[in-house]
Amino acid sequence: MEGITNGNYPFPPDKVPPKREGKVEREYKTFPGISKYAFQHPDDLKATVNLKKLLPVREFLKLLAESVLDKVIYTLKISDSIMVTPKQAPYLWKLYEKAGEILDVPRLPTLFLSYSSSPPEVFGIERYFISISPFYIDRMREPELMFVLGKMLSWLKLDHMPYITAVQTITTFGQIIASSVLRMGRLLMGPIEMPLLAWKRVAEFSTDRGGLLVAQDLEAAQSAIVKLTGFSFKYMGKVNFEELERQVHESLEMENDLIASLVKNYYQVRSAEPFAILRIKELSKFYYSEDYRRILRGEYMRVEEEKSFEEMVIRNTLEKLPKVQLEIKKKMFCPNCGFPLEGTYRFCPNCGYDLSNLNLPS
Repeated sequence: MEGITNGNYPFPPDKVPPKREGKVEREYKTFPGISKYAFQHPDDLKATVNLKKLLPVREFLKLLAESVLDKVIYTLKISDSIMVTPKQAPYLWKLYEKAGEILDVPRLPTLFLSYSSSPPEVFGIERYFISISPFYIDRMREPELMFVLGKMLSWLKLDHMPYITAVQTITTFGQIIASSVLRMGRLLMGPIEMPLLAWKRVAEFSTDRGGLLVAQDLEAAQSAIVKLTGFSFKYMGKVNFEELERQVHESLEMENDLIASLVKNYYQVRSAEPFAILRIKELSKFYYSEDYRRILRGEYMRVEEEKSFEEMVIRNTLEKLPKVQLEIKKKMFCPNCGFPLEGTYRFCPNCGYDLSNLNLPS
C-alpha cells in the first residue's frame, strides 16, 4: 500500500492519522463569565469604536441585515458541507463544546466541515456558522485544533459578527455589490471597504488571543497559524520555532528600510489579513504579558462589569474632549491616507498604516 488517499491529499503509510473518539485528551482551564474586554486587543477596541461612528459602515450593515444574503449563504453551506454534531465527528464536537465552555460561549454557531483551500471562516447575521476545511484540521494536534476553534468562537464572543460578515461579504462579493447592487462603483465602496479592512486586521489580534486562551499553549497556537498560512505537510514535519523566531526578527528589521516598509504597507492596507509574522509576534507578546497571566489566575473582567467599563470609557473620552480641542493644532494625520489621528494608535484606524514610529499626541 503506497498510501491512503483522502480527498485530494494522500497520507504516507506511516502518517495515516488515527481515528479519534469523542474524548478530549487534555485538561483545560475555563473562564466562566469572562468579558470580551478581558482579552480584546487595544487597537481592535479603538477600531471597533470608530466603525460604530462611521455612517457608511452603519448603513451597509443595515443593508446586510435587510437582505436575504444570510439565508442564501447558509442554505448553500448546509447543502454542500458536513455539519458537525455529537453523532457526526464526535471528537471534533467535544473539542468544539470545550472551546465554547472555556470562553463562556453558551450558544455555539453551527460548525461545518467544508473541503476548501481557504482558511476557516465565520459568517452570519442571524444564522451564525463556522466553516473549516478538513485539509487543515486533519493535520492538527488537539491544542492546535483548540486554537482554531477558540479563534473562530472569539468573533462571536467579541460581538464582531456584524463586522466580520460585512468583511466576508465585501471580499467575496465586492465587485458584484459595487457594480450591480449599489450601482455607484468603487467610489462608494471605498468609505466602507477601507475602514472594515483596517478593522479586520487588528481584530485578528483579538481573536488570536481568544484562540490562545482556549489552546493554552503558545507553540501550538503559533504552529496552527503557520499551518493555516504556509506549512508544507510533506516536507516540514513540524514547525521549527527557532527558525520562526529568526524570521520574525528579520521581518521586523526590514521595517527600518524605507523601500521595504513602503512595500509592506502598500500591500497590507489592501488586505483583510495582517501579515502572519506580525500575528505570531503579537500573540507571543500577549502570552508573556501580565494580562494573560491574570486571566489564567482567574483575575479578569466579568460580563456583568462590561456596562460600567463602557460608561467609564465614554466618561474618560468626554473629559479629554476640551484638551483635544485646545490641542487641535497638534493633531496629526496618517502619512499614508491623510486620516486625522486623535489619541494614540498603533495602526491607522482608516487604512491600517503602522504608526508606531510617529509621536502622536495623547
